[in-house]
Amino acid sequence: YEISACLVGSEMCIRDSSNMVWVFTQQNSTSGVNDDCIRANVGKEYLCIFAQHVSPYIQTPIFPLQSEYDSWQTSEDLDSTSVQAINEWGRTMTDLVKTNLLKKSQNGIFLDSCHHHCGEWGNIVIDGKNQARAFEDFYNGVGQKVFMQDKVYPCTACCSPTGEFHITK
Repeated sequence: YEISACLVGSEMCIRDSSNMVWVFTQQNSTSGVNDDCIRANVGKEYLCIFAQHVSPYIQTPIFPLQSEYDSWQTSEDLDSTSVQAINEWGRTMTDLVKTNLLKKSQNGIFLDSCHHHCGEWGNIVIDGKNQARAFEDFYNGVGQKVFMQDKVYPCTACCSPTGEFHITK
């Protein structure tokens, strides 16, 4: 998930959304994104490269691995190190996941509260499961589908090898 607009009730916006329009156009992305989303967003087709806009159109069950406080997004899109701003960003991310992705009961998510972008596969634990085990359960249709740490930023224990939410080796 990536937030594609201003945070509700604030002045915080992605620094330059025209970059995403350029990326969409230069990569001829209309052929690689969901056709239903493209048809629903005539004149704003670039929105379909953002998960919050395309997820309502995806019919296949999906299970994203996502950080509530994605470090690339907070540094590049939000352009802030403010704890208050990053927490607001995370609340918006969580709300988008709940209202767009999770309104389809077939979908799930592993939404951690760590400040990272990619990586950490197998290292973060929510409800006793790391990403791999959570995905395995989702794929096999057993157990819960939604894993959310739902902790405020910064959450050292969420990501630390010695933290209560982390598998120790």
